[in-house]
Amino acid sequence: MWLKLCVLTAVCQISVINTQSSERSERFEKHESFKDIFPLTQKNFTQKVLKSEDAWVVLFHSGTIKRGWKTMAVGVRGVISFGMVDINEQPELIGKLEYNIKDGKEARVYPYGSRSSKEQYMIETSNPNEAKTTALKSIPNYILDVKNMGIEDFIVDCLMSTPSRFPVIIFTEIKEIDPIYKVMAMKLETFFNFGHMINPSTSDLKQLGLEDVYIDIPTVMVLTTESDNIEDPQYNAIQYMKSAHGDLSYPNLLKFLVQINKRFRPKLPGVNFSDKKEYVEMSEVLDIESEKFEIQDVHHIVHTNVISDRDFVIENGVGGKHDEL
Repeated sequence: MWLKLCVLTAVCQISVINTQSSERSERFEKHESFKDIFPLTQKNFTQKVLKSEDAWVVLFHSGTIKRGWKTMAVGVRGVISFGMVDINEQPELIGKLEYNIKDGKEARVYPYGSRSSKEQYMIETSNPNEAKTTALKSIPNYILDVKNMGIEDFIVDCLMSTPSRFPVIIFTEIKEIDPIYKVMAMKLETFFNFGHMINPSTSDLKQLGLEDVYIDIPTVMVLTTESDNIEDPQYNAIQYMKSAHGDLSYPNLLKFLVQINKRFRPKLPGVNFSDKKEYVEMSEVLDIESEKFEIQDVHHIVHTNVISDRDFVIENGVGGKHDEL
């Protein structure tokens, strides 16, 4: 199976988050909405934290939290989950957690994994950097090595899944993979199959039909097709580029992938479930993620440029101007 690809570059607007320089934040108000740091109580702690596989940083406070914690929560949005416990309003939960109000550290880190793993390997720290490092190290990597697996086998694995999945290839110069991709690969495994290629050779790129295309590594590409031929599908490669989107972030990558799924799933070969609205719109994923950040902040992929060895440009959008998440 020889893949013939053209590269699409999508463009969307990026929101900029400014942080204040003061060390400690203002006292919380009742009307405030905490998308990055979720209020935890006796009623929701077990369900939100312990029964979730996500890595969690839980902050203990009496009305204020250091600015550094808020800044970090924004920086790892979608990758690490953040919660906060008011030590004055949640005495029952404090007792259940055996948290020492007098001598306890500012935060607890519950690593990625099962409830037993979280309870066994939980640590306390007052250092945001230590909390971040500990949480990120706990995130497993289930992304496939495309070079070792073989490009054709990787593609077949995507199309033979139920439902069929879009191939996503991450190109890097080093072995280490950004945690954003690790988390995304697990949360979106129903819709996308993530693979990794380190320093792709000319031969590797030729198999993808990209030997004449400049690829600014590191980058990520999603293979899409409008061909229903499973044995020899003709693919396009839609590239998420820094020059188009700014620095990579979990929310922006999620919105990018949702748009691709919505637009191209009906044409994806195999059992694509395009007749099921929840699979086309990825509604379950969006419902979960919308508790952490505003999905609808960026609605559109404005337009796409299609670049190939045939030197043509198409100005229609991956998601039309009227498509919304």
